[in-house]
Amino acid sequence: PNRATVLMNASAITIAGEPLASLTTVGPLRSHLLDPDPAIVRAGLVDHLCERLGALRLDAAEEYLTAEASSPLLGNPWSGRLATPYKVVATAAANPRQIGRMLRASPLRLDAVKVRHIREDANALHRRYRPMAGGEEPGGVLFLARLDGRTRAVLTRRDPAPPREEPGGSTVRLSPTEFADSPLAAAAITRSAAAD
Repeated sequence: PNRATVLMNASAITIAGEPLASLTTVGPLRSHLLDPDPAIVRAGLVDHLCERLGALRLDAAEEYLTAEASSPLLGNPWSGRLATPYKVVATAAANPRQIGRMLRASPLRLDAVKVRHIREDANALHRRYRPMAGGEEPGGVLFLARLDGRTRAVLTRRDPAPPREEPGGSTVRLSPTEFADSPLAAAAITRSAAAD
């Protein structure tokens, strides 16, 4: 099976699976947009992650995921490191006029722009759109992503899960005992010391 390792403080989380063993499940944008760690994308385990954590892809050709706020995966630090959660604030057509209107109506400051599979430079887009944002609240992140075959602009607020510290970076194996009500408990994920 393919493996992806994600660093977490003094330790690491490893997820393993067969890329073709999981079906691609696409769904509409929910309350949160999730950005998988690049290691998971490179390993071809995005669908595996979706299946284990109960998330959906925004598009069959898009690695960004989505889930409801009530999803157990948004409430624990382990899954928060595998896929960073962002709370959806607003959406708009992916053209400068509509994006500018959306940004001006929001109280958020635009801190970053993220893109995948779109021929635009994220840094250039940030320089273009940052002056349009009328708010001062930190944490605004603009995604340009494919939703059901169409490119859309999604304004979000960074919504990270707090990390759980383990003294000394001891090895911990996730189990149904610890996360009895979470889909994460059934995932093939372990946390081990990064440097033994």
